[in-house]
Amino acid sequence: MGNWRVALLTVAGFTFLGLQGLWQESMDTLALTVSAVFVALLFALPLGVWAGLSDRFNRIVTPFLDFMQTMPTFVYLAPLTLFFLIGPASATIATAIYAAPPAIRITAHAIRSVPRTTVEAADSLGATRRQALLKVLLPMSKRTVVMGVNQTIMAALAMVTIAALIDAPGLGKTVVQALQSLDVGTAFNAGLAIVVMAIVLDRVTTAASGRADTARGSDSPFLRWRRQLLAAGEWPRWCWCICRTPTCGRPSSPARAVSAAASPRRRPM
Repeated sequence: MGNWRVALLTVAGFTFLGLQGLWQESMDTLALTVSAVFVALLFALPLGVWAGLSDRFNRIVTPFLDFMQTMPTFVYLAPLTLFFLIGPASATIATAIYAAPPAIRITAHAIRSVPRTTVEAADSLGATRRQALLKVLLPMSKRTVVMGVNQTIMAALAMVTIAALIDAPGLGKTVVQALQSLDVGTAFNAGLAIVVMAIVLDRVTTAASGRADTARGSDSPFLRWRRQLLAAGEWPRWCWCICRTPTCGRPSSPARAVSAAASPRRRPM
């Protein structure tokens, strides 16, 4: 039932974005946010796991995380514009760097919060370090890691709005232009659209994590074979679409057929 509620919330949220006349700006912001979060999680999650397993690395990385989280957000923009110029590239990189520290901190905290007795039990059963990480530490800390992903998304949305100062597309540019012209109504609508998008992304990521746990712990054969059933259902449709294309089974045009027939074939040497 919770998944239906999340689906309805998502539909209502995106419908609100369209009714406000901010659909294109919202999609630009969504694309920029998803790209930055994906890049940030690529190096934030491994660093967080490393910091959770190693006390030495945790002591080394903590001052850098403190520095990154206390530095004003506008400071991220100036150095990147020198290397990548003004535009979406600099905005994406700045957003990824700004959104990474919460994921590193919370992932390290999640790994360290696993009970020591559970890890010792896995070691006593002969589990290797890799097996203990994949089978014990990560599954037991999954909910806390998902909370770190949510915090990363929230930080990315906040930075995307500020990155409009370096010509980042999306709702942030609408807010900046409205403030420059003292259009409070447009700025309020764009800010409300950012809040709605943040709520939708937060609920979707949380529901996706809960759905994966439910499917893993359920005995229903449909939930366990959901991906295989979906793939089997999509295969006939793709075959039907391919067979209905004009280029299926015959040359794409008469001219190409004539040229192919007229061209001499090369004999093997």
